[in-house]
Amino acid sequence: MHFPQLEADRVRASVLWPVTQVLASHGEAGQALLRDFGADPAQLADPYGSVPLARYVALFEAAALLSGESTLGLRLGRELCPTTLGPMGVLAVHQPTLRQALRCMQTYLATLQGGTQLELLEEHTVALFAYQIRNSAIWPRRQDAEFSMAAICTLTRMMLGTQWRPLEVHFEHGDSGNARALQGFFRSGLRFGEAVNRLVFRRADLDNLCRTSAAALPARQLLPFVARDLDFLMRAMPPQDLVERVTTVLHRRLGREEVSLQAIAAELGLSSRTLQRALADRGTSLRTLLRRERERQAASLIQEGWMGGAMIAQELGYADASCFSRAFRTWTGQTARTRRRAPK
Repeated sequence: MHFPQLEADRVRASVLWPVTQVLASHGEAGQALLRDFGADPAQLADPYGSVPLARYVALFEAAALLSGESTLGLRLGRELCPTTLGPMGVLAVHQPTLRQALRCMQTYLATLQGGTQLELLEEHTVALFAYQIRNSAIWPRRQDAEFSMAAICTLTRMMLGTQWRPLEVHFEHGDSGNARALQGFFRSGLRFGEAVNRLVFRRADLDNLCRTSAAALPARQLLPFVARDLDFLMRAMPPQDLVERVTTVLHRRLGREEVSLQAIAAELGLSSRTLQRALADRGTSLRTLLRRERERQAASLIQEGWMGGAMIAQELGYADASCFSRAFRTWTGQTARTRRRAPK
């Protein structure tokens, strides 16, 4: 199978291992499916190997059909081991608090899976941890979404205890008839057809101490090496990933931290001039990427419908609702109110 225009974003082979184990249990039919999707056994055997993200997502869907297990993603997420997520998973579960663990995943996700974003938001008494593949053309992707939400929940229960549960779980896909199984695992309310996949939970949970942070001394002594390995992977990312890295930083900082050229460059470990030149070489600029990210987030927040103009303006780093309204009209030729009232 070929996925034109969708090959740039990639995912580490270790993420595929649970899926390939399912296919292995189906003998020749499973191996034929791997061949159909162009999966190279040598690449899959190397945890640092990678395959196109679009192929991984499509293979996950096909594996669920072959196995006759419509909740395959949920099951594999429930059974997840941190090492499946590579160094990122190991480092995350050994953070002192849940907040630091989720921030760790957010920071290092690009070393594991491209074209994807994780975002932690804090609103009054609740926190939201969202996961989404950026390219809307990669669809359907229900198995990946349910796997990812279940995996994050599984890791959280490892850190805070098996009694932990979110308040709600949101999915971007529609109800596939598996709501009962999903509710049985998450032990929370479900919402389908949302703008992104996310866990909604008590904000106070973010500061809870993680049981897994009290690892045995040998394990704790290894963590600095794991962190250094992740930093090396970040620096060694292909040049074409720079735009994605900048977009990820902008996404996380908008409305919360400074988004100047100096601030973004510092976070990426580059000088301002180097970052500016590198983006220009790729036919873009920080200003263009900032506008694009604001436009994307604005469209998503308006679609969700629960934020007013003032809140959206604050979320996107504008001084007030008027500034946001003028910018939105420039982007789209219509007001945010008109867009909100348009049929979905």
